Amino acid sequence: MLKGGAALVETISIPIDKIHVPEDRIRPVDEAAAHALARLIEREGQLNPIAVYKSHAKGEGRQYTLIYGGRRLRAMEILGFKEINAVLRLKAEALMLEISDNLSVANLPQLEKGEHVVRYVEWWIECNGSPGWGGDRRSRFQSETLHEKSEYLKKSGFYKDLSGNFSISKTVGWRLFQIGSLERSLRDALRGTRYADDQGRLLKLRKMSLPQQAGIAEALKIQPDLDRVLRIADPTSGRQSVGRMETGDWREKQFTDAWAGMPRDRRAAALGKIGAIMKPIDPWPASFPSPLPIPVPGNTSPLWRMMQNPYATLSAKLTYDQLEEMKAEIESEADELAYGAQSLSDKINAEEAARRETFEKQRAKAKAAKSRKAKRGRPPDPPRVKLFKKLTKQGVSAGLAKRLVYTLEVQSDFWITKEAHKLSGNQQEEISDLIDSGCDLEDAAYRVMKILQKPEEAGRYSAIDVLWDFDQRSILKPF
Repeated sequence: MLKGGAALVETISIPIDKIHVPEDRIRPVDEAAAHALARLIEREGQLNPIAVYKSHAKGEGRQYTLIYGGRRLRAMEILGFKEINAVLRLKAEALMLEISDNLSVANLPQLEKGEHVVRYVEWWIECNGSPGWGGDRRSRFQSETLHEKSEYLKKSGFYKDLSGNFSISKTVGWRLFQIGSLERSLRDALRGTRYADDQGRLLKLRKMSLPQQAGIAEALKIQPDLDRVLRIADPTSGRQSVGRMETGDWREKQFTDAWAGMPRDRRAAALGKIGAIMKPIDPWPASFPSPLPIPVPGNTSPLWRMMQNPYATLSAKLTYDQLEEMKAEIESEADELAYGAQSLSDKINAEEAARRETFEKQRAKAKAAKSRKAKRGRPPDPPRVKLFKKLTKQGVSAGLAKRLVYTLEVQSDFWITKEAHKLSGNQQEEISDLIDSGCDLEDAAYRVMKILQKPEEAGRYSAIDVLWDFDQRSILKPF
């Protein structure tokens, strides 16, 4: 039985072939993630049920339609299971449940968060966009500009509902709405890449027109590197290739523009300031002849190079005495190095001989201690199994101990490990449900601390209150 608001929702087992998966789901199933989840389910079983509602999907004879849990369903299909654990909900709750379940995922990319916020905006407009401020918004909202949509959402009370349901602030919600409003083909091209979680890059892509976004999506099919795509201009959509976000070419453009606007009599002085040309002696002595002109890049002949450094190409052969002197110096340096190496080796050997007796005693002692250990019998338990047994022996339920050890990967010296046995049975079940909802170690420890601080209020918290507390603390964490 699972808690669902004030009522209890029963978990049932239903055939997988009776479940219809809608094609317009907000979050498509990633095959790689489904295979990874399948390996986890094969080891530990299905920990969390999926959600469905009763329907007759398009005459296919399927009695249920999926709300959320697409990856779990696909993982069970990969493993060859015929049935899956699920909770039965109402069709009217489907969209809100799907959005709430996906937004609670800790590592959900910014692109997919934005798609869920856009879907929630569409649902909210459908339910609350009655004729009022600015006329009938239901028919006009999709064709309005971003500025008009922003003004309407600010004055309509939408952000208050968004914060109450998902703990998303107005600023974050508006950014996610812009990201989710990217052109459909561009969102599909960026999905699953490293750019899907780059909020700054996604927001700057949103500033481009929809034809420009579509052109970028087509280019990504040929060249998957977004930086390289943005370096290429798109004449059909009018997109320029220069931008501070995509590439450093703007520095070169700034230099060429400044050079073109600089008077010719100032260019030499500018190059001299940055050390790009060779300077003559300043002041030039009157008794010296006039300096030779400095060659320009278009006149770098061998003669000019020789005039710049006349002695660069000159060489002289060494005499026999000079060669013998150099040979003696090399042999002397080699003898000094060999003497130093031999001295260091003798020092190390002497120190090792002085410590040999102590080393032999320590090795004999360790060998004797090792020989006294039992050589037969059951091998010792791994550290996780030992910690699991320790927790259950202290009074922690097997379910909570398993989630602490294997899901949150706690250690024996963690605070929550030392304090978990103080929780009652219902409190331990509450913490187990919180861990199943996707919270991390810090949120679980915070919840245990709150329960232990106010034990008289512990029974008043429902699962919705737990998720509310978890979502409120999640706002303070950076994306």
